[in-house]
Amino acid sequence: FFSRLETALEIDKMYINIAPTVDEATLLLNKEKEYDKIVYCSYQANFNESQKNLINSLNKDKTIVVALRTPYDYNYLDVSTYLTAYEASKQAFISLSKVLEGKLIPTGKCPVTLNK
Repeated sequence: FFSRLETALEIDKMYINIAPTVDEATLLLNKEKEYDKIVYCSYQANFNESQKNLINSLNKDKTIVVALRTPYDYNYLDVSTYLTAYEASKQAFISLSKVLEGKLIPTGKCPVTLNK
């Protein structure tokens, strides 16, 4: 996933725990101003207060959230761009990289009702 994006786009990557620590959150929030866009891959943030709080602390106009598990994270996040991959598989990341590169237009309909 990252190697594909690194060849197409200028990116940095940062690995954050599912339950971000204070140090991880502080590091990301301090680095945020260096970037035009932040892609945050959430994983059940609806069950994880520290992950939800970190995502909601990011600038929503430059943050793209990609849910790697359940689409319900959307109900708890204040972001302007939200994608759901439903899984963290190799194929999901390949498709995501194509979307982020602009080579694939995401289509589909969410099979559940989200509360926003």
